[in-house]
Amino acid sequence: MREIFTLIDWMMHLRDDLAERFKIELEQFEEERKMPYVTSVERIAKAEGKAEGEAKGKAEGAAEVILAVLRRGCGRLPKKLQDRIHGLPLEDLEKVQRRMFEFEKAGDVTDWLDAKGL
Repeated sequence: MREIFTLIDWMMHLRDDLAERFKIELEQFEEERKMPYVTSVERIAKAEGKAEGEAKGKAEGAAEVILAVLRRGCGRLPKKLQDRIHGLPLEDLEKVQRRMFEFEKAGDVTDWLDAKGL
């Protein structure tokens, strides 16, 4: 599919003057109809970007909650450990979340992460 898309894109390559003219005419067309044209590729990219942003936001929120609980139970956490927690994907953060009340010190968290390969 990508090869076909690349071929079509290559075949549709316009000289600079024609590309600029096409851009102007497309903008006029969109303005007249009050509806911008969005290609299927743009729609897919937008949906993927939105899903990726949502997943990243969830992971950041989960990491902050986990760190807050760990600070309360373990005290001050080294920056390296905080960064490590922030770097975990959501599915691994969920594993930490299930165990976070069992840790008594920062070293316990680090040891557990090492043992799990996280």
